[in-house]
Amino acid sequence: MKYLPFLLFMLVINLSAQPQAPNRIDSKGNKQGLWKKYDKDVLIYEGNFKDNIPVGEFKYYHANGKLKSITLFIQGVHEVKTTIFHANQKKASEGVFMDQIKHLEWKYWDENETLISVENYDHGKKTGVWKTFSPTTGILLEELNYLNDKLHGTAKTYYTDGLPCTVENYINGKRNGIAESYFIDGKLSITGPFHEGFKIGIWNYFDQNGKLRKVIEYKKSEIIKTYLVFYDRSQEIKLNQDGIAYFIFENNKTNVITKKGESITITDDPYTVKEWADVFSFIPVNSKLHVAHSSIKGFKEMGDGSISVEIIPALPYTIYSRGDEATMVKMLFNKELPKLE
Repeated sequence: MKYLPFLLFMLVINLSAQPQAPNRIDSKGNKQGLWKKYDKDVLIYEGNFKDNIPVGEFKYYHANGKLKSITLFIQGVHEVKTTIFHANQKKASEGVFMDQIKHLEWKYWDENETLISVENYDHGKKTGVWKTFSPTTGILLEELNYLNDKLHGTAKTYYTDGLPCTVENYINGKRNGIAESYFIDGKLSITGPFHEGFKIGIWNYFDQNGKLRKVIEYKKSEIIKTYLVFYDRSQEIKLNQDGIAYFIFENNKTNVITKKGESITITDDPYTVKEWADVFSFIPVNSKLHVAHSSIKGFKEMGDGSISVEIIPALPYTIYSRGDEATMVKMLFNKELPKLE
């Protein structure tokens, strides 16, 4: 019996050295230490509390037992870093919550763990660089800059091979400054300035060979003047679109007839002419004649399905039109839209 006090002392020491049971609540009703939350024997989360406040790392699980997310409580619930996982346990997203709203950098991955986007926030508001990547190649597809939830700074998009597609500049959510668009091979297609979201000044349009083809002057996104640019071999010929009556295609050359009756020879082929003198201002009357809407003054049914077309300045021979081309001429004088079948 003389050893009983010693044995009791050792028992107390051993018990106090063992880890405390999970899900402990202290005398004040606060959660303390390790907690494990279950739903019908399925672990939902596990983590540590101090005075009812989560601290350190918490793990959350799917109903099938797989890891759903890991949350690191840095300043209680004030600042929290979270990593979320796909069903295959690959990382899906990672970032910081500040007072339960997104803050600083957030990254997102697909199920193959390929980075697909990067976002930046300032207490829930989009601020800083946002990037989008191709999930198949990892190539940057879009790079935007934000300030207080509005686009601010340079905005760039890219083709799937990484070559530039568009470059724009924003101030407080509105496009300002020079904008550029590119063909898929990286050559410049369109360039011009914006002011407060409106197109202004001179905009230049190029073909895929790098040749200037159209110049449009804007005022608050309204077209003031349009110039078409053609070529006689290497010589550039810039013409006011409103002054062009029609184009005549013959003998491997193109003659431009102005509304004043002047004739200008260019070496551009019919396909190129029709591409830039487009259907919004010109239509093909037949295979050899491409006419401005305003230069077509009337037509007459010929009884065989064709029509004769009156144009100005007049040509020394009758102009005939058939098929789809005749239909387009008639539509210029038909105030009703064609019926859909």
